[in-house]
Amino acid sequence: AIAMGTLTQHLLSRFAPAVPYTMAVLLEGFLLDLLASVNNEGRLNSMQQSLKMWADIDGHLVLYAFLPALLFGDVMSLNVHVFEKVFWQALLLAGPGVVMGAGATAVFVKWLLPYDDWSFSLCMTLGSVLAATDPVAVVALLKAVGASATLTMQITGESLLNDGSAMVLFTIFFDVARDKTYSASDVVEFFARMVFVSPILGFAIGAIATYWMSRASSLHSESDTLVQLAITLCTAYLAFFLGESTVKTSGILTTVAAGLVLAYRVWPFVVSHDALENVWHAVEYLGNTLIFALAGVLTRRATFSNAIRPREYYYCLVLYLGVVLIRGVMLVLLYLPLKNLSAYGVSPRDCAFMVWGGLRGAVGLALALFVKQILHSNTNDRDEERGDRFLFYVAGIALLTLVINAPTSGFVLKTLRLIGIDKEEFALVESVRQRVTAAARKEYRRACLRFDHDAVDILDHVDALRELRGTREATPVRSTKQQFASKKLLYHKVKFAHASIRRQLKRGFAAFYVAAHYGTGLPASSSSSERRTVPRSFSVALLHADDDENDDDEAIAHVDSTVALREIAGLLKKNNDAYCHEGVTHGYEVKRLEARVAALCGGAQNAAKDPCAYCDAQRLAHLRETFLRVLKSQYWAMIEEGELPRKAVATLALLHSVDSALDDADAELNDYHYLRSTVERDVGHQCWDRVFDAVDSCLPSWFDADNELHEQLNYRTHEFVYYALRGFCEAHGRAQSKIDEFFGAFGGGETTATTTTTFMDTVEEVTVVLESARQVQIAAVCLDAVAPKLKESVKSNIIADSVIEVQHETIHALITQGILTPVEAEAVLEELKVQEARVKAMRAARIRLVAQAAVDETFQRSHRTRGHVIKTLVDDDDIEQRLGGDAAEVKRAKKLAHQVLSQSQLNVASSSVSDDTIVAATPTAEAKEESVL
Repeated sequence: AIAMGTLTQHLLSRFAPAVPYTMAVLLEGFLLDLLASVNNEGRLNSMQQSLKMWADIDGHLVLYAFLPALLFGDVMSLNVHVFEKVFWQALLLAGPGVVMGAGATAVFVKWLLPYDDWSFSLCMTLGSVLAATDPVAVVALLKAVGASATLTMQITGESLLNDGSAMVLFTIFFDVARDKTYSASDVVEFFARMVFVSPILGFAIGAIATYWMSRASSLHSESDTLVQLAITLCTAYLAFFLGESTVKTSGILTTVAAGLVLAYRVWPFVVSHDALENVWHAVEYLGNTLIFALAGVLTRRATFSNAIRPREYYYCLVLYLGVVLIRGVMLVLLYLPLKNLSAYGVSPRDCAFMVWGGLRGAVGLALALFVKQILHSNTNDRDEERGDRFLFYVAGIALLTLVINAPTSGFVLKTLRLIGIDKEEFALVESVRQRVTAAARKEYRRACLRFDHDAVDILDHVDALRELRGTREATPVRSTKQQFASKKLLYHKVKFAHASIRRQLKRGFAAFYVAAHYGTGLPASSSSSERRTVPRSFSVALLHADDDENDDDEAIAHVDSTVALREIAGLLKKNNDAYCHEGVTHGYEVKRLEARVAALCGGAQNAAKDPCAYCDAQRLAHLRETFLRVLKSQYWAMIEEGELPRKAVATLALLHSVDSALDDADAELNDYHYLRSTVERDVGHQCWDRVFDAVDSCLPSWFDADNELHEQLNYRTHEFVYYALRGFCEAHGRAQSKIDEFFGAFGGGETTATTTTTFMDTVEEVTVVLESARQVQIAAVCLDAVAPKLKESVKSNIIADSVIEVQHETIHALITQGILTPVEAEAVLEELKVQEARVKAMRAARIRLVAQAAVDETFQRSHRTRGHVIKTLVDDDDIEQRLGGDAAEVKRAKKLAHQVLSQSQLNVASSSVSDDTIVAATPTAEAKEESVL
């Protein structure tokens, strides 16, 4: 049942979120038992035996095993403030409302059913079961349809309380039906014990649990988290058991009361909210799955019982309509009291949905199963028929409410306009969309600069980026390179300019730099704190950049100073190398580390080649283990950041390589050794290549499906190689910096293009980083050999995932902060799901396109090996010579290659600075710098 329910939950969440989960599981249990009822030549297989055992389960066992956890989990998540406001409404419906509904249902049953052996007491027993709504089914429904908090609490509160009053009526009238007599004092005593003793006992148990949880509330103790989880589970089952079995009161009301105490008091000192909520969500999910699958089995057996004839199906349908009508009449009669008992009130539309949303389910089935088992124990054929029919009517109405009412509740809410957003909320949602769009564009720019790639191929698939097409914002890498090229050109012009124009150039350059990095709106009366953020020479130059007549002004004299020129040029030169990079931190240079080892070893000649001989073996092994743990944490950080795909095999291979290297920490770092066989393998000459070649030789030449699948696998292999190599180099570079930062000698560091070092001061520290750097050096060579277009494809994937994830995080942050409700965010989240599907389809289409091009007969005749087909397609522009000058073949090949490359081409039409300007920015092109300036 759990496996079946898990598959159902997965499919419903993806393809049919409007279908209630409990209804689907009940129908699956029904069909499973129907299929298992096929005759097996008198023998029962294991599935049939299991279903028979579950179908014969005691009704009390169902209540004891499932109901405490399901009730307590729902009560723990209640908004106690709202529950206090609607308590008297819920109590009115759970008390007089249940009595009215049970009495009217009993009269209707006595009139409808032509059974002479059904006494009025037994009809009242059936009426008490059908009058109470099922809290498990109702709560699951309200969570699915997204009703308002007030309406949800009104219906949920009624469902949690009316089971207690229904149990009172059920117990009294079922005992009377079995010829047990009650005096007036017995009824009053029983009612008082059920109604008053149950809450008192529940409050006492809840108070004890609250005190215990407060004593186990250390924020930094893992054991306290476990203790608090165990306390809540114990409270749920102990409250139900003590109330139902020991004190002989209502276990349902006792559990509800205990849960209310915890919901009101314990949340501020819960150690881990996420852990507690996740555990209880899992318990509720498992309980719902099992109890409704069991309900489906019981319903199937009840509907196919020998005591059930075609007329019973008719009576069940009429009884279902009567129960819905009776509940509607009851709410009409109680409408005025309901409206005045709470500050929230109640509207006719609310009452209409209360009628339609009153589901019956597992609790009623457990009571009906108990009635059937008691009547069957009398060994009387008439009593057995009564028991079967009793269970049939309860199971039938539960099935009809779950199959008819539950799926249509969302439609009813929309028709009654009880869900949705008004104009003010719609304006808020539009504001949220703008905020999400701004966050997505900001992340797009950051990610593009991070990976040195303009992912213009994803613009049409992400709504927040669609308007960027054709603008400079679509190509932040290109725009940034142009901007820094202009700065670099100006820097060199200032450096080599003639003395007569140097002052003017310096003044203009200072203004340009301040405008680019600090904004253009610096007021003349900036405060001292503001002036500290901008160098004084820059701010003065900006204010007087166009004032050519003030040559004798103190500010201009300050700009002319050698200090100002050195300050301007130094900061610009420092930033030139870091504005936009490949996104892979290769760590420290091997030569520099070898020189450091030699220096620490007193200039020994062989120190760089064999530094381990100069190290303490135990300390070196400990540092290697530390480095590998840091490396693994960096892999996990890259997974969280989206730079390593969670589903990629390469991610798993990287994590396993660290585990393997930890087994041999006494030897030199060798985690790359465990990746070498996969990242340096000859793609196109693997085992599956021989299998595909063998299959292809048996198929006709016009059949290309197997070849396309083969090339898709090869493409995936290339992706795996790139992800593994890039992740390896990046994580090792980060880990080297962490080791340097923690173990290095502070104060004497130096700065590189990517890191600022404190620099290690022991041979063991440098040796570990050197071993890592040597591995990175080998991996970097392989990484550079990856086809550039394949790199761009993978980078586009990472950037797309990052942009969509930022949008998700922005929305969920607004929900967490209380600015947005889940209902208001639903539309935006649905739009993001559509965008995710589009991006996924884009990737699949790109892979299929490459595979289709790879198996084209034109390329097959080019005599290239399979291992070079993908690389050639995405990285080879010289096709004409390879195809022997055949004009038709050349045209066809270029068309296919253009299709492959078109998704990653940059939109250069919006460029305002020519490529010559970028070339001119290099320090060696002085003549071209002069002409461009």
